[in-house]
Amino acid sequence: GPLYVATNAVTLRDISDPTSRPFPENRKPMTVEEAIRAITIDAAWQLRMDDKVGSIEVGKLADLVILEESPFDVAPEDIANITVKATIMDGKYTYRKDERTAGSFKNEKRFPPMPTELKGCGHGVMTDHNH
Repeated sequence: GPLYVATNAVTLRDISDPTSRPFPENRKPMTVEEAIRAITIDAAWQLRMDDKVGSIEVGKLADLVILEESPFDVAPEDIANITVKATIMDGKYTYRKDERTAGSFKNEKRFPPMPTELKGCGHGVMTDHNH
């Protein structure tokens, strides 16, 4: 996935092969910031969707991932091993690490509500509903 690609970009190594060496040897690896841009806003630009996705901005879809650790705080070779805790698409939770739906834990404190700024209604229920 994207974190695997980011790891390869910042190490210039095939992380699936522990014996791999940086390739090509004369190339400078990307910084973590460059690699994150490559899998977010730059990827959205390539798809001509950077006006809708790729960064967190007012007016864009709230498509994002919640990671257990920051790619900026781990060793470059460990970026691919960061656990994805949740994904949100268009302001709705679409994946939770524990595989429960957002509606089943709306009142639990360990799963805070999604901010309304991210197009959520504030209590994390995935299905259509009335207030």
